[in-house]
Order: sequence, then structure tokens, then C-alpha cells
Amino acid sequence: SPIEAMRKSDRSGGKQRNRGYHKFIKKISGITGEMAYKNVWRNKWRTIIIVVSVAMAGYLFINDIAVVNKESLISAMSITITNMQDNDFKLSFGTNTEPYFTGYTNNDVKAISQIEGVKKVGTKVSMIGFLESDVNDLENDFKKYNGISNTNKNVETMIEVKGYDDDQLQGFKKYIDKGDMSSLNNSSDKYPNAVVYNYYYDILNNHKLEGIRKDLNVGDIITIRIPVAKGDKITYEEQNVRVGALLKQEWIFRGDSTRGRYMEVILPQKYLMTISGKSTYEQISVQSKPGKDTYVYNRINKILENKPFAEMESKLSYIETYKNFGTRKLKSDFLIVSLILLIAGMNVYNTLKTNLLIRTNEFSTLRAIGMTVKQLKSMIIKESIIYGLLSSIIAALIGGYRVYRFYKMLNEDYSHGFGATHLPQFKFPVIPILLYSAIVIVICILSSYVSAKKVEKL
Repeated sequence: SPIEAMRKSDRSGGKQRNRGYHKFIKKISGITGEMAYKNVWRNKWRTIIIVVSVAMAGYLFINDIAVVNKESLISAMSITITNMQDNDFKLSFGTNTEPYFTGYTNNDVKAISQIEGVKKVGTKVSMIGFLESDVNDLENDFKKYNGISNTNKNVETMIEVKGYDDDQLQGFKKYIDKGDMSSLNNSSDKYPNAVVYNYYYDILNNHKLEGIRKDLNVGDIITIRIPVAKGDKITYEEQNVRVGALLKQEWIFRGDSTRGRYMEVILPQKYLMTISGKSTYEQISVQSKPGKDTYVYNRINKILENKPFAEMESKLSYIETYKNFGTRKLKSDFLIVSLILLIAGMNVYNTLKTNLLIRTNEFSTLRAIGMTVKQLKSMIIKESIIYGLLSSIIAALIGGYRVYRFYKMLNEDYSHGFGATHLPQFKFPVIPILLYSAIVIVICILSSYVSAKKVEKL
């Protein structure tokens, strides 16, 4: 009898109640849609397993599309790229070379400036010196980090002394925390003004920026020792400089900071070259015109052929490296996503096929009371769509939250660790979610369509 046939169908032990949203489902998808929704929840555990397995692929898909392949995020969070500033190339020398015996001359600067496609050329002088301090003037964490004992009254700590051309100095104004960059060339007395970066990066303990000198303020006089070339000898001579400005913490992230271990003291380039006896530059920075990157790169390489130990950094090369890394990761993750989707799709197909076998008596009863084959097929397809929709909703929630956590983690790490500001903000990954939902629903419909075709043969 029809009642006996219905008892042998695959249903859970609990009795489903008609709830308010059932009427809404029925209104938008018809009686077959309401029946499909109730059928999905007959076996709750099986439904949960299918939905979760499909949602796992969605979580990976949404996370990769929204994060891994974002060029703006890569450029904003890569220190190697941000340290390039507006420059496309930076020319320097190997770390094991002596700066007083290697360097770029004014002729090199002129030759590079005359290359077609070069927009701007900047120069930099850099050397390692020492800061003379009373041990009580140093921060406790800095003393502990460098193994400085309080028994010593006066100590010398390594610093980086740098000089830039005037055009580059003007571009560094945005990193000034206190003071004024223009004071570099306006010394009112015998002490030259300097811009000071009073932080170091604690890579061993806290993994963030810490202070070096206690209560260092604009106007303070500090004593440094810098290398001075006299004939064939190099000696260290003492210089007193006034702190004209202090740099923000984010200088190490977005500025031209190269070490992160030492205090940085920036002096006018001409003054620094005069007192140190330097006649060459440690670094040349180059900006190229749009579309001329490759040509300028090749021309500079020819100029560097006869310069031993010369090196060139390329912003384009850094970007390409990160893009290739992102592409490789995207491909490997897509392979995993595809396998999970394949397994999930087979799971949906096998579930629907099993349902056909288990519910044969039920389908016969429904046919006997007037349901057409077309309505049966519609009900089966709508069941699969419900699987896809539920999976997409869960994947959207988990994937969106994962992307949010990723952005939040980056912002916290870079703001606390490097003092960086204006970092990329989280945007809900709408397009990846819609794309994944479409893929899942299509897979579910195809799986159900193959199963539904067998209804015609019953």
C-alpha cells in the first residue's frame, strides 16, 4: 500500500515539522522545492558531511583568490619593494667590499643620467661609524640586546652615517616625526644639523622596533665618530652634530633603511663627503620613464660590466618574483581545490544515486498520486542545488573570516613591528565567493542531472 511503501523510505527517526520558512521556500521554488529541502535533512549527518566537504574546497579557493594573487597587497607588504621608494633601480656594491675603495663616480652618474628613458638619478653616501654615549643614556633593552654592561661609563655603539642629494632629502619629508628636514642645510653655528633614526629592530626577542637613546629630542647634541680618508690611511674622527629632526618608526619599512640594527644619522651629502674625504657614491638610485624599464635595465648593465662587485636591484624583478611565487602557490592550491571538488561532486552524485535506489518505492507512490516525471527530476535537481547553496554559505563565512584574520594579522604585525601606517584594509571577498558559488552549483546540478536521467527509466 502507499503507506507501507512510504515507511520503507530513507528517513530519519525524528519527525520534521512544518515551519514558517517552509512556506517561503515553497513560494519561491514550488512544491518540489519544499520537498527537496525536507529530503535533504532526512539524513542530517550525511548532509553535514557533504556540505562540509564541499565547503572545505571553497575556503581554500576564496582565501587564495582574495589574498595570494593580489599585486597591490604584495607591493604594499614587501619590504624589499617598499624600500625601493619611487625608484625602479638601485645600484650598489657587494656587502664584503670596502666603501673607500669601491664606489660610483660623477662620470658614472652622468652616463646613467644620459640613458634614454631615465627620469631621475639620485646619489647616496653611506658609511659605518660609532655613537659615543653615556651608558645611562641608552635604553635598557638596547643594552641587553647588544650585551652592554652598566659597569662601563662611556660606550661606543655602531651607527650608519648617510648622506643624500637634495632631491632625495625632499622626498623623505613624509617620514619626519619631529623637527624639520630643511634644517640640514641651515646650521646656525658650528654644529651641523642631522636627521636621526633612533630605533633598531629586535630580531631575537620582541620582533619589533625598540628605542636606542633615551629621551632623544630635536636640538640635542650627539657625538659620533666617522671614518676619514687621509692619503692611504683611514682613521675615525669625532664629530658633534645637532639633532635637527627625528624619523618615524616606519622609516625602516617604507624608507631607505637598510639595516635595522643601528641608529641612522643622515647628514648633508656635500658636508659628509667633505669631512670624510669621500669622492665616490655607495649607491645610485634610478627612476625610469613608463615602459622604459627593460631598456634602462639593459643599458645600466652594460655600464656596470667593467665595475667589479657592482650590483643592481630592480623593483620590476622583485614584483615578478613575488608574482611567480603567488602563481605557483595558486596552482598548487587550485590542484588541491580541484581534487576536493571532484571528491565532493562524486559524493553528491553517489548520494543522489543511492537516494534513487532507496526511495524507489517513495517515487512510485509520488507518481501514483499524480507527480510527473518532470517534477521528480526537478525535485532531485533542487536537492543538489540546496547542497551547493549550503556549502557556498559556509565557505563564504569561513573563507571571509580567514581573509579578515589574515589582513588583521598583517596590519598588527607591520604596525607594531615596523610602525607602518596606511596598510591595506580588509574588503569582503565578494567576487571570489560568487565565483566559487557558481562553480559548486554547476557541479551539483551536473551530478544531479545524471542521476535524474535514471528516473525516466524507472
